[in-house]
Amino acid sequence: MEYGSVPCFLVDACMNLLDHVDTEGLFRISGSLARLKTLQKKLEYGEECLSACRPCDLASPVKKFFKELPEPVLSTKMQEAFLKVQHLPTKEDRTCATMLLSCVLPDANQSVMRHFAVFLLKVSKRSAKNKMDGTNLSLVLAPTLLQSRGVTKMDCNAEKHLQLEMDVLLCFIENAHHIGNNAHNSTDSLHSLSLVEI
Repeated sequence: MEYGSVPCFLVDACMNLLDHVDTEGLFRISGSLARLKTLQKKLEYGEECLSACRPCDLASPVKKFFKELPEPVLSTKMQEAFLKVQHLPTKEDRTCATMLLSCVLPDANQSVMRHFAVFLLKVSKRSAKNKMDGTNLSLVLAPTLLQSRGVTKMDCNAEKHLQLEMDVLLCFIENAHHIGNNAHNSTDSLHSLSLVEI
């Protein structure tokens, strides 16, 4: 079921995780495998069980939710463009171009990405306690949200690709409230896009 265009599970999970936002290593530290299996079964049967979960146990099915979507929330056909604009010369250009591209995402994807990015922004603002700033969250979550293939060997090219994915997600986190917002994107954004061949 959905809350607007955002699945209820994601809304409820983020709300419950915010109650434990100071938990160190949120999304980085894995939960108990045994508890995760139990939680998964309860979720499949529609049980109200999220509020009783330990934070790191709940973070794992959130990651799994994004990993198992039929199509990544940052859609496959858009990913190359998102990655390319990270090569633009200034942070302002990269931000403008990334936010303009977010307007091209399907409406449901925009809503989900905005909701999750706003949540991650709140998590990052508590990094003094949870040790998960925007960069750390991007490192842990970018491959999941983009559903990129895991690399068995972290060579130079793989590192560069991961860094670009991280840059995309970090931009979304830092500009969470502007995702899909046409009013925020101006002629400056169009100029930024003109600097790179999409």
